[in-house]
Formats: sequence, structure tokens, C-alpha cells
Amino acid sequence: MKHQIFQITLTITMMTILMGCAEGKITQLAGKQKSTIATADELPELEVDRNSNYRRGDRNVEETEDSGDTVTRGENSASDNERNEEVVIDDEKIGEESKENSETNDDTVKEDDSTVDESTEDRNQDDQQKADDKQGSQEDEQKKLEEQKRRQEEARKQAELKRQQEEARRQEELRRQEEEKRRKAEQDRQNEQKQNPPVDVPAPGSSQSPGTIAEKGFVTPTIYYFAVLNEDKSACPRVAPLFDKSGRVMTMVCTSTYKTCRLEGSCGVVQNNTMRKFNVVKKGAFTEITNQKCSFGFGVKSYCLDPFYTLAADLDIYKPGDVIYVNSVRGVQLPDGSKHTGYFVIRDMGHGIKGRGRFDFYSGTYSHKSDSNPFKKLGLADKRTQVPFVRLTGLRAEQVLKSRAFPGLPQEPIE
Repeated sequence: MKHQIFQITLTITMMTILMGCAEGKITQLAGKQKSTIATADELPELEVDRNSNYRRGDRNVEETEDSGDTVTRGENSASDNERNEEVVIDDEKIGEESKENSETNDDTVKEDDSTVDESTEDRNQDDQQKADDKQGSQEDEQKKLEEQKRRQEEARKQAELKRQQEEARRQEELRRQEEEKRRKAEQDRQNEQKQNPPVDVPAPGSSQSPGTIAEKGFVTPTIYYFAVLNEDKSACPRVAPLFDKSGRVMTMVCTSTYKTCRLEGSCGVVQNNTMRKFNVVKKGAFTEITNQKCSFGFGVKSYCLDPFYTLAADLDIYKPGDVIYVNSVRGVQLPDGSKHTGYFVIRDMGHGIKGRGRFDFYSGTYSHKSDSNPFKKLGLADKRTQVPFVRLTGLRAEQVLKSRAFPGLPQEPIE
């Protein structure tokens, strides 16, 4: 708006200057024209003087017949001088007016320049204000973004803290449940121990252990065990399902875990710091072990597997509950510090276990590859090992079955 006012003011000023200059020139032209006309009036008189052979200096008076007036030459000259003086005065007035107009125009131009400067300054101030407003807006937007990020980070931390607290509560609950199960199992074992105290079975042939030797032979041994597989420490993908008998997926495990569980027949799978136990029930199907009295899995007819005292055998030749004595094992120290009696009970079977004397020795949680496995030290992990055995019946066999709480487990099974 200020810029438009400045343009209009400047236009008016220039028009005023042009009009003043034009008036001055017109006045000067008028004066010159009068002077020129006055000089022209004298030309005929001069021409007449020459034709009449009058000298210019001798002619003093001219008579005018038409007007009857007598005009002296000196008067004419005075009139001309007056007219010239008037022209000069007019020129001086015009000059003064032009000077005044010029000064006025200069003042107007200065005022216009001042107006221009003020307008430019105002415009610069407006531009600066806009720039300041824009910068302030950007700073406000930046502060909003930073505040939003801070809130998001705070929310993320709160969510992570909540998740950690929930995980800690879940772990605490799992530990509490495990402890409760352990106490209950311990109480059950103590109660069973009161009802069925352990029996010390003497070696075959002893006068204190009457019985009948039904079979003699040599063992072709192998070892199987309860595999504990910690998938929290493995980066393998969990792509293999463990199905129950109805075809429902109980959990997803690593392929290697699935194969080991199938091969050994029972296993414990650790996921998210929690172990779940599974047992093969038929080809391709599993059941979850929840019975604390048979915490190491099941053999045939759901007989509990008794670590270091269970054999898997060919059930076409032997039957569950048969008692086998291996003399080379008698007196071997077991992981719990006890001494082995040398007696075993057939509780399981194996698809690869065929023929007489072909026995698979169950060693609890000790792998057939572990140097801590006492059976491995005896060479029972190698089929080429040949050690003698006998199958017992009668009172002696009954004593063994009672000492091992068959078909359950004794009060303190060896892990």
C-alpha cells in the first residue's frame, strides 16, 4: 500500500514540474514574439527613410497622415525599451517561479525519497518480521517433534518395563509351581517309602536269596537316556511339530530336537526357561509327561522308567517285569553315590532291540556319550561288549520288583 502511494505522489510531482517548465517556455516565447513584432514595425519606416534620401540621424519627427498624431522617434524607442523591460521583468518572474518550482520539486523529490526510504525500511521490517515469524514457527515445530519423540521414548520405556515386570512375575510363578511340584513329589515319595520300605536283594546263588535261574547268556548292550534339550541356547528354527495322539500340535521344536525325542523315546524340551517333558506313545505321536510319579517317562503299558535299573528288550522273547541280573554291574557307583545291586527290570521295548540278550540300558539323564555315565565306563554303549547275564524267577525276582516299586518308581529314583 505504501509503495502505491509513493508511485502516485511521484507521478503528480513530475507532472507539476513539467507543467511549470511548459508555462515558463510559453511566457518567454510570448515576450520574444512581442519584441520581434515591435522591431518589425520599424522596418517600413527605415525603408521609407532610405527611399526619401533622409539620413537616419536627421529625421526627428514623423508625421502620420492617417491618425493625425505626431509621434517622435524617441517616444517610440522609449516604448520599445519599456516593452523590453517588461519582457525582462517577466523573464525574471518566470525564472523566479521556475526556481521556486524547482525548489518545491526538489523538496517534493526529497520528501518522495524520504517516503521511498521509509517504505523500503517498512518493507524490510515486514520481511524481517516474516522471517522471524517463520523461524519461530520452525523452532516451535522442532520443539513439538522433540517433545513427541520424548513421549514416544518414554512410552516405549514404560512398555519395556511393564513387559519385564510381567516376565519376572511369570518366571516367579513358574518357579513357585515347580517348587510346589517338587515338594508334592517329595511328600509322595516319603509316603510311599513308609508303605513299601526298600529291600536289599542279595546276589544270585546266595543262601539268603532263594530263586530260580530261568536263563543264562551274554548281553549285547546299548544305552538310551532321557534327553534334556535346551532350545533357548540354540539358534535353530522351530519348524517341527510335536503332535499328540489326536493330531493336535503341542509345541514346535527344532528338527534335531524332534529326531532325538523320537530316538530316545522320552525327552525334556526347554523353551523360555521352562522345561516340558514328552514321551513317545506311538509312531509320530507324543504325550506330555505331567505325572510326577513317572517323571522320567513311560515304558510299555505306562510302566515308569527307572533310571539305571530299567532294560528295554525284545518283547517277543521277554515280558515286562522280567528280572535280569548282570554281575559286572553289581557294586558300580551310581551318580547319587549308591552302589548298584546288579538287578534290572524289563519295563520297555525298542524297535531295534531284537533277540535274546539284546538289552538297552536306561541311564536317566546321562547320555550314552557322557563320560559321567557309569554304564559307558563299563562299555555298555558298545554292542561288541559281551558280558554274562541271568534271568531270574521266583522269590528272588519278587524281591527285586518290590525293591524297585515296580511298576512305579522307588521313593528316591536316581536321576
